[in-house]
This record gives sequence, C-alpha cells and structure tokens, in this order.
Amino acid sequence: MKIATKHPARLKFRIQKLMIRIYLRYFSFAFYLVARFILLFSHLRTPRPGSLLILKPDAIGDYVLMRNFLYFLRNSERFKGYHVTWCGSSVQKSIIDHFDQSLSDDFLWIDKNRIYRDVVYYASLAVALHHRHEVVIHPVYSREFIFDFYAKIAATKERITFRGDAVNINPAFRKISDSWYTELIDTDIDQIFEFYQYKTFFHKLLHSEIDLSRPYFNRNDLMEIDKPPLPDAYVVVFAGAQMKYRQWSPRNFAIICDFIRSSLSFDVVLIGSKGDIRVAREIINHSHHSLIDLTGKTSMAQVIAIMANAKFVLTNDTAAAHLAPALDTPCIALSQLNHYGRFLPYPAGIATKHLCIIPDEFITFLPEDLEETFRTGSLVDINLITTDQVIDALKTLQIR
Repeated sequence: MKIATKHPARLKFRIQKLMIRIYLRYFSFAFYLVARFILLFSHLRTPRPGSLLILKPDAIGDYVLMRNFLYFLRNSERFKGYHVTWCGSSVQKSIIDHFDQSLSDDFLWIDKNRIYRDVVYYASLAVALHHRHEVVIHPVYSREFIFDFYAKIAATKERITFRGDAVNINPAFRKISDSWYTELIDTDIDQIFEFYQYKTFFHKLLHSEIDLSRPYFNRNDLMEIDKPPLPDAYVVVFAGAQMKYRQWSPRNFAIICDFIRSSLSFDVVLIGSKGDIRVAREIINHSHHSLIDLTGKTSMAQVIAIMANAKFVLTNDTAAAHLAPALDTPCIALSQLNHYGRFLPYPAGIATKHLCIIPDEFITFLPEDLEETFRTGSLVDINLITTDQVIDALKTLQIR
C-alpha cells in the first residue's frame, strides 16, 4: 500500500530534486554524445592482459557499505592475479588511502562536482579509460547513463554490473546501456538493504560464499591516525547533508546539543565538510553551551577515528549514518524516508545500536508500506521530525 504524504518538502527543494532527476535521466545523454564523437578520433589500444577496472563513482556511504567485499574479490579464483584499477569518486580517496590501498594497484579519481557540468572533463576521462582494461565491474544498483558509457568503452572482454533499477536513468536509455554489458547480475528483491544487495552481487560474481555479516573497519587501522585532542566523553554531531531537503534545522540541532551538554554531560563535537561550516556556525549561535567545532578541519580518515571513540553519533541521512555502524558506534540517524529500507533503517542483524528516526506521522505504517512508497525517493520534509523524538531516542540508547 502506497502512503499519501501530507507535508512535502518546500517548493525550492522539490524543484532541486526535479532538476537533478531531469539531468540524470535526460541531459546526461548530451555528454555521452560528445564523448562518443571524440572517441571516434581516439587510437585503439590493446589492454593490459589480466586487467580489471572497478568503476564505483558513488558517495562515501555507498563505498562504506561495499568496501569489505573487495577483499573477497581480490582473493577470488575468478580474479586472483588481476591488475586492479579503482575508478571512484574523489571523496573516497582519504578512506582508501588509509584503509584500503592494498586492495587495488592503480587509482583514477572522478571529481563529481565537475563531471556533471563540464563536458570537456567528462570526455577527457572517457579518453583516459578507453580500451584500458579487459574487464570492468560496475557495482552500482541505481546506475547512471554517463557512467554506463564509461563501462562500455573501458573494457574489451567483460563488462559486469547489477541489473538494478531505473531511479537515475531514463528507462529508454537503460535498455541501451543494459546491452553494453556482458553480464547483468540479479539480486533478491526481498532483501533491499544495500549491504545485502552487495553480498548477493559478489556471491554471484565470484561464484563463492561470502562470509561477511556486516560492514566494518579494522580498529587496528585507526591507531596510526593523527587526530586532534578531544575530551574523554564526547558525542559527534553531523548537521550537514549533501541535499538541503535532507538537512534538519540548525536550530533543532542546537536544542539537542544543549540537551546532550546539560542532561547527559557529554561534550559535543561538530564535524562536517567545508560546505557545512555555515550550518555549524548557526548551531553554535543558537546553542547556550560551548561546542567543539571541527567542521571542515578534518580528513575523512580523521573523522572515522574520532567517530570510533565517540559515545554516539547524531546525523542526518549522510555518510556518517553508515560510518557509525561500521565502527560499532551507537548512532541516531534522522531520515525523511529517502529510499526507505535500502539505506536506512539498518537491519537488526547488522547494527543493534542504530536508531533511525522518521517523522511521527509515518511511524504507525508497516515497514513494507514505507519501502514501497519511498523506494525511489522522498519529498517529505525532514523538519517534521521533532526535537522531542530525538530526545526520546537518546533516552532509549541509554548511553553512559
């Protein structure tokens, strides 16, 4: 049963999401045509024997949910001894440099801020990838047409991906790009949580069982990370969000920060990217307590080390909502139901100290109805979540 939403996000956020959808589904085709034309003048190459490209131009949260499977791929019978090149979003670089560098031999980074608006940049990457590898694996469930084209031109023998969905691609274009792959892997539609989708994908890809029950970071890898001095008992707050319609009000965050300081007696550490500095300043201006502001001052590896020792994490639906359970750190994630069931909430079999808060008016609905309604996205206003809901969740966690 689909659910009618009474309080959609503000008009400007709805327009923002519509414009993103229009680009992903239609305008990206123009970039493809330009790159395809330029490649007509590119010299054919002979790829290196036993060369494998992993194309994963996704955000940090997606990478965290997938990264542990790379060990199984690297040590599999199917791809053992291959020369592996990782082609991913540049936001992944700090994590990979510190934790996962041994899983690939070469790296090619994609600037996602440029690739959607700079056709010359997009075409230059196409030239760099053209016929460089024998095999490409594109482990992305909601594929984009511009990256499907990269997969098509990068490998000469095998091109493998999820069958996936059409959330980020025009269905007509998807029929075209599906034909570019030599193998489309189906996953269990009843197991929609992203980690389980990856587990099925790599199980079928490698033809072997995957002994992995949850995403995780090896805590021994955290020991060498240089991080700023912090109090013994602190909470980490991520108030930013990539999409503003998924960002809870800074005033609300300030109220919760004050509750944490006064009622729980923990210090509060604000963390985020440089783009979140304004939000952090708003929280500090509205708060009645002293807060530690590290926004824009840390690498992602440092963020992970800081989160690992936190009492708990409070975050919007961002990368932090996936980093925390991978570190076994308690987490409260605020969700406006975007792709409900796929990324949030976490199944109890993966994380028992991970609470997902959604607006009150939706908590009486069955999970399967929420999944059906918001499987492809949500326009629900995240600020329907109240500060009382978050305070009740903090009491539920019983952090000492």
